[in-house]
Amino acid sequence: MTTPHRFSVAAVVVMSLYLNACTGNCPPNTQTTDSNTACKGLQVCGIICCAEPEVCFRGECTDPASLAGIVEVGPEFSCTIRPGGELYCWGDNYADQLGTDKWALVPHPVHVQVDDVRIVEPGVQRTCAIDGQERLWCWGQNNGGSLGMPGYTSLVDTPTRVLPELTFVQVSGGEKHMCGLDALRRTWCWGSYPGAGVSGDDLHEPRPIDGAPEFQSISSGSSHVCGLTLDGAVYCWGLNHRGQVTHAPGPINVEKDPVPIPDLPG
Repeated sequence: MTTPHRFSVAAVVVMSLYLNACTGNCPPNTQTTDSNTACKGLQVCGIICCAEPEVCFRGECTDPASLAGIVEVGPEFSCTIRPGGELYCWGDNYADQLGTDKWALVPHPVHVQVDDVRIVEPGVQRTCAIDGQERLWCWGQNNGGSLGMPGYTSLVDTPTRVLPELTFVQVSGGEKHMCGLDALRRTWCWGSYPGAGVSGDDLHEPRPIDGAPEFQSISSGSSHVCGLTLDGAVYCWGLNHRGQVTHAPGPINVEKDPVPIPDLPG
């Protein structure tokens, strides 16, 4: 869940997860993300090898047939990925979060100009998507640097690449920040402090979260972020005024660096 007001619904997704590190030569009929292996150029999926015909979806191996209908809901607008990876959005467009500047209110689906979309993340007045080549695209409101585009000061009405030199397996957004998990399991955040972590200032361009372990998934709240490691540990950082990061609220209400969540079973 990206914010307290956002819900996510997906078609049934059958996932098989292979946590073997993709090093050396890849097994037959597999895909890998390690650019130094014999499988260079195939689809990126973190450290996971996907047996064909499975594809990488949110960092896990997924039957592509299950991706034929996915709907994600943000505050006052909605998006859906259709067969073939076409993305359509509708609803509130005050901040160009539908990928167009033509209307402020759109009661019908409009096609967003990103091809082969695998993941869409509707946030608060902004949207991000990851395509089949694991490229990250964002558009909408850029206040506080929440799109990770230092050259833009206001609204971005066209899907624009974020960190084009990297590939991503997941993106998650809060009220005024976004975080992405790249193919090497590094966490990058940008936007308004404290959700973006790193420092006491807004981040107008993505920066890595120092000290973050390799996560298999991340999730953003309004102004904090948590990640799940490959071995099941949970780390959180950001605003802690309600104890949502780890310790009881007190003099230190912001954690800039990921801290482990103690006393979890398993």
